[in-house]
This record gives sequence, structure tokens and C-alpha cells, in this order.
Amino acid sequence: MFITGISLFCSFILVIFSAVLFWKESPLQKANRFLAITFMLLAGWNFSKLYLYYALSSESDFLLSFYFPVDSVFAMCIGPAIYLYVCILFGGNTFNWKKHIRYQALPLLCAVLYLIYFAINSPNNRIAILHDEHYTNNWMIVGLNFLFYAQSVFYFESCLLKVYNFRTSGYILLTNKQQTNIRWLVYLFCFGLIAIYLNISVCTLASSIQMRAFAEMSIIDSLIIYILIQSVWRTGLSMQEISTPLLVTERALMLNSEQTKVYFEKLCDKLETSKIYLTPNCTLEIVAKLTDMSLHQLSNLINSNSENNFSDLINKYRIEYACMLICDKQKRYLTLEAIGFECGFGSRSNFNRAFKKHTYKTPTCFQSEQSKAVKPC
Repeated sequence: MFITGISLFCSFILVIFSAVLFWKESPLQKANRFLAITFMLLAGWNFSKLYLYYALSSESDFLLSFYFPVDSVFAMCIGPAIYLYVCILFGGNTFNWKKHIRYQALPLLCAVLYLIYFAINSPNNRIAILHDEHYTNNWMIVGLNFLFYAQSVFYFESCLLKVYNFRTSGYILLTNKQQTNIRWLVYLFCFGLIAIYLNISVCTLASSIQMRAFAEMSIIDSLIIYILIQSVWRTGLSMQEISTPLLVTERALMLNSEQTKVYFEKLCDKLETSKIYLTPNCTLEIVAKLTDMSLHQLSNLINSNSENNFSDLINKYRIEYACMLICDKQKRYLTLEAIGFECGFGSRSNFNRAFKKHTYKTPTCFQSEQSKAVKPC
């Protein structure tokens, strides 16, 4: 059948592509290897669905007797895997494995338990379960589907938000003095969300397990083809556009004190209007690109016109924005941790440390003072 041939082709191609991505040298090799694992999970999910669909369509009880719902296990791993890939991509060496992995365990555990429950049945019972017209209405299947869809939507939207935060820098990620365009991730996550919502709609309307398997295969194949097109046609099997090295050795600006003040004021205006400091990955390289200056020139300009270094200057703007959010009555629902993340800080501890350095108060103390100030007499 046409759909089985397409699915088989897509899965094999994705496995080969994952191997290339895993071994190819890149400034983002650590993250790319995790992306390769994600694609392997996607291929495994497709292989399992293909086997089930072929066994049902050929009405072969012999093939059905060897089917086990490993596709549920693969499916539960895809959302967390792509989320961890994005975290590694943006977090680099600061990525905390223990903090992230422990939150991904419950849905996967449910899928593994269902796999064990299904496997301990006799072959005849497993075949009877798959032939049951009400199989898809079983409370365990409904529960697994709900966990998968809720998990997938959450992770894909979270990944899309993380990438979208780089819009002010033109979706340029800087690693090891290399510029990498990650705009393709925006399209990938948007396409993934559309695929998930289509899958939810089809599976809600279709009660037949064969029809559901057909719909899921079609959607997975579309996603795989999209990934391959994005990679082969635009990025050359690296999943990033061609990187360009940054120039780090350029002459300093030869300006007098008055001229440097003018340039520094323009820099501050640029920071205030673009609000680039709100991006978690606001580095010296990104601001230099925004202001059309070299790293050396920008660093000299800041050091000669401010008591702060680059990091302190960025944190100064972030803290001022955080104070504005804390004082805003319409933002009172935000927690201090949420405010810190919205201002570009990667962790609560970094936010607290910078806030106390620039205001001589903790965020909690400042928030408490503002709350008392607005209370009616």
C-alpha cells in the first residue's frame, strides 16, 4: 500500500539522517546528538505504528501476536526529548539534568506500565484486545492519549516560546564564536503543534484502531518529510544554517571623551528601545551585532563610560524592568520567579543576586514594601 511504503521510506531515511546528525562535527554537537536521539524516537514510533497498521489491514493474527505498544513509550519520550534538546541548545554547559528529567518521568512510567500490562497477556488475549471495536475507548488508552496530547502541547509551546525569545536578535545563537540561525525551530514547533491538533481531531472522530494508526502515520510522515526538507534543502544535514565566525580582533574606536559619551548614549537608547536585555541569551556578541560594533569596541565603550561591565549593565536594565513589573498593579499575579524569567534571568538565584546588587534589597523585600505602599490608609 502507498501509505506503508511512504512510512517505511520516511522512517529509514530519518534513521540515516539521525546517524549523520549524531556524528557530524558542529559547534552545537552536544545538542545535535540529543536532537538525533529525538528523531530516532520519532522513527521508532513510526515503525511501530506501521507494523500495527500493516498487521490489521492484512488481517494477520500471526503478525498481531507479535505486536506490543512500544509506540506509546516512544511517543511519551518525544516531547521531553525535544524540550531537553532546546534546553541544552540554549543552556550549554549550565544545563541541569536532574532538575529537568525528574519532571518527565510520570507520563513515561504510565506508558511503560501499560506496555507491561499488555505484554503479560497471552497472544490470544492480545489479539482479542486489538480486534475489540471498543479498544480505543478503554480507560487506559484514553488516559495515555490524554497524557500524550497534554504533554506534547505543553513541550512544543514551551520550546516555541524559548526560541521566540530570540526574535530580537534575529534568531541568531552564538556558540564558540560562531553565529547560528535557529529560525527553522520556530517553523518546526509551529508545524508540530498543527500536527498534534490535527491528530487530536482525527482520533476524536475515528473510533477504529486501524484508522487511528493510519492517521497518526500520515501525520508523522508529514512531519518527517518537513524535517528532511528543512535540513537537506536549507541547512545541509546540520539543522542550522551556515555558521559565520565572529571577528574578535578589531581596532578600538579612536574617539575623544565627548564622542564616546554620545556613542554610549546611543547604545543605551538602543538597549532601551529594543529591550534585547530581556532575552536569556543576551551576550556581548549579540549586542555588538545589534549596534554594528566589534566586541572590542563595544567592551571599551562600556568600560570607559560606565562603572559597570557589560554583564552588570545588562542586569541593571533587567532589574529596572523587574521593579517596574513588581510595581505594576496589573502584573501582581506574577510570582517573583516568573518576573525573573521574564526579565531574562535563567534562574531564581541569579535574579536574587543581581536584584540585591543593584537595589541593595531582595526581590521579596522590595515587593513587600511596594505592597505596603499601595495599601489604603
